Amino acid sequence: MPRPKPRSPRRRGRPPPAAAPPPPPARPRVRRYRPGQRALREIRRYQSSTALLLRRQLFTRG
Repeated sequence: MPRPKPRSPRRRGRPPPAAAPPPPPARPRVRRYRPGQRALREIRRYQSSTALLLRRQLFTRG
């Protein structure tokens, strides 16, 4: 005679779980950079460009 298969214990006498309210919509996660990382990127950006950050007139004598 074959052995009976093991069964999981049944839950008896408990009411079915109530429907949980839907979770709030997930916000996109805010990207956090290491300290100084954004500053280094900004330095590289301005060093590679030829745009003047200060007006040329400030450097002339007059």
